[in-house]
Amino acid sequence: MTDPKQTEAPQDEEVKRQLRELKELFDYFDKDKSGSIDSSELVQILRCLGENPVEAEVDDMIAALDKDGNGVIDWIEFSDLMIKRKGTRSIDEELQAVFALFDKEGTMAITKEGVLQTMNEVFKEGMTLEDAEDMVTVIDREGKGYITFDEFKDVMINGI
Repeated sequence: MTDPKQTEAPQDEEVKRQLRELKELFDYFDKDKSGSIDSSELVQILRCLGENPVEAEVDDMIAALDKDGNGVIDWIEFSDLMIKRKGTRSIDEELQAVFALFDKEGTMAITKEGVLQTMNEVFKEGMTLEDAEDMVTVIDREGKGYITFDEFKDVMINGI
């Protein structure tokens, strides 16, 4: 007979890891550091996760989750949303979907051109080619001129 604590521990650790990663995602997109996400920040998160939400859909999500009626969602409301939407997708699958946004050629490599295009078209950042080159240089630890999935995953989970 197996000890229930032994079988639950890996699941508990996985849930904790996923919540930590969601919190990092929340904090990253909470650009104004207000402790809440507005509709424009939520759109960016969902696009980052490989979705293409329309404004009305995002407004409906916020309205459904916004328990205090202030028009934004806080960390608890956000985590509820992500857990419900995530379903069975692992963090690796989520990161692969985000990676694919930047990997325009499908080569399993993010180039400066992929960074530039995605940051400007998807995230509306107004990035220059020089900014994109700098980003690739910082993340590309081996000096290859592109970012691998493992490098991307490491930065998304652990930061630069």
